[in-house]
Amino acid sequence: MTVNVKESWFPRRGRVGLALSLALSGLAGYLAVSWATQPANPASVPPPTIPIQPATLLVCRDDNLDFGTIEPGGYREAIVWLENPGPDPVEIAAVRTSCDCFEVTVERKVVEAGDRVKAVAKVDFRDDTRYRGKLLLEAEGVGKDKEAYPFLIKASVTVR
Repeated sequence: MTVNVKESWFPRRGRVGLALSLALSGLAGYLAVSWATQPANPASVPPPTIPIQPATLLVCRDDNLDFGTIEPGGYREAIVWLENPGPDPVEIAAVRTSCDCFEVTVERKVVEAGDRVKAVAKVDFRDDTRYRGKLLLEAEGVGKDKEAYPFLIKASVTVR
């Protein structure tokens, strides 16, 4: 776009004043167009500060287990208690884990209202003596109703 401006419009400022005026008018035009084309709400919204996890029916006081450091080919276990604070019994149909080296065994499949059940969480590297590293593991209870999660246990272990 070409703008024809006579220097006589800016008699006291001369050529420097003309250049500055043109730059300022161009900036004002850019800002007006930018403001008019921007959405009212910015598109970049920060993520929620609370991690999103599925709601569970059973409460596990020790739902973040730390097995610490074990030797290659090692084995370790921990006991956790799963409590049912709800008014209805909760059935645990199965337990899924994120790794073959992690297992959670629940004492009973049905936890009555107000009751608790013992679960044993195990990490076992006896079949894989060459593994070295740190693992973040999960065990998830699967309910009879596929929409509900009886429990979620997270664990960490370092093998070296």
